[in-house]
Amino acid sequence: MSELRLLVVDDDEVDRSAIRRAVAVWEPEAVVEDLPDGKGLSGALASRHFDCVLLDHELPGESGLDVVRRLRQAGIQVPILALTGADDTVGSQIVAAGATDFLPKSDLEPRRLVRRIRHAVRLGRAEARQRAIQRELGAERRLLAAVIEQMPAGVLIAKAQSGEVLYNPQLEKLLGFGPGGADIGGFLARCRAAKTDGSVYRPEEWPISRALMSREAVLAEEMSCGTVELRASAAPVYDDDGDMIAAVMTLDDVTEERKAQRAVERAANVREEILAIVSHDLLNPLNSIGIAVEQLAQPEIDTAGREKYAAAIRRSLARADRLIRDLLDAAIIEAGRLRIEPRAVSVRHLLAQVVHDHELQAQQAETPLRFEVGSGVEKVRADRDRTVQVLANLLGNAFRYGPGGAGIVLSAEHEDGRVRFSVCDSGPGIPADVLPYIFDRYYQGNRVRRAGAGLGLAIAKGIVEAHGGTIGVDNEPRGGARFWFTLPAT
Repeated sequence: MSELRLLVVDDDEVDRSAIRRAVAVWEPEAVVEDLPDGKGLSGALASRHFDCVLLDHELPGESGLDVVRRLRQAGIQVPILALTGADDTVGSQIVAAGATDFLPKSDLEPRRLVRRIRHAVRLGRAEARQRAIQRELGAERRLLAAVIEQMPAGVLIAKAQSGEVLYNPQLEKLLGFGPGGADIGGFLARCRAAKTDGSVYRPEEWPISRALMSREAVLAEEMSCGTVELRASAAPVYDDDGDMIAAVMTLDDVTEERKAQRAVERAANVREEILAIVSHDLLNPLNSIGIAVEQLAQPEIDTAGREKYAAAIRRSLARADRLIRDLLDAAIIEAGRLRIEPRAVSVRHLLAQVVHDHELQAQQAETPLRFEVGSGVEKVRADRDRTVQVLANLLGNAFRYGPGGAGIVLSAEHEDGRVRFSVCDSGPGIPADVLPYIFDRYYQGNRVRRAGAGLGLAIAKGIVEAHGGTIGVDNEPRGGARFWFTLPAT
């Protein structure tokens, strides 16, 4: 590659210097200029030639996304390598706006940076050549040139008369094989792609088939091939006389885009759920506290009344504190930041502590509570406090839905090098339609959420999985539910 002229647009002098050093290692002949912001960028590009612009995504008074849009709207087609943060969504947005590529600043290792610059320059030069060809040649030459040049999407071309197919390497990657020398019918017979409703495409249903047979233009049709999610577009291609000479289909890999979209949707749902919980479950104890405070302010209230309302305030504070703690734990688990400090813990002492802590609750519920430890079970490798929290959450569920009867039994036994803990109640069991969702956050099925935030079982699942264990629930043949989880034995 000939001498490179690069323009770095970044308000951080440290970053600009780092880029200069990185480029100097692998492209010592490169000429590097820089700007602290995007204000003079258009003028610099108009007055001097640059092979690539390295653009920070955050600039004073203007985002990198706005700069890319402004340049592309002005018809300036210089290759742009956007330097972003750790969030790939920002990079995808900038590329969608017209940047050539993006690279997180955390990846500014010299060789990687220069490789991405070279790629952007090559792609930019290829795109410039493609634009020149499109101005000079007809539809067939434009199409063939587009396939030959570096295309980020998978491209399949079928000639109208012979059915002969042409393709690029990206198509092979997306579909898992290449059409080779087959005609369009033979190629499509080998393809196994599914529509959004799960049905498999028949050869005549493919977008490129519809373009060939009915001259239909298909835009952004969603499909999947194995685990890859694709967006297909197809259109007929005409020569200067208006005769159809071919059909072209492009396939874009939108797997990561769809994952990001689903993640955004999940985050939005979680925010809505949290707002609903705070507006309902947290307001209840606050309202109770407000009423009790008003009553305590009455001059005629006696000692018994004061103790009654003071007790109500304490109960409401405990409910609010539990909800807030559950919300914080759920957020930590969701973010993957739950800290576990495992050590050797006596199983018998662990279960004895949990039973002791819940004796008063068992007496008030008139529910017998006991524990059993299997033969040879001594120690488990676990975070003691978090394991107590799991058992407490499972016990709380058992007290709510399985009181009375034969009571509640905590047990522990060996199972393939692990210790299997169980909390078995004598309640009505769990409906079959609820079982698959019992550990989902905020699930409001029958038995799962009659009061509170519905986070206890989800938190228990997160803690167990952070230990490398598994958790589940079964209905007992004699009635009741058995919640269980496994932890490594020492």
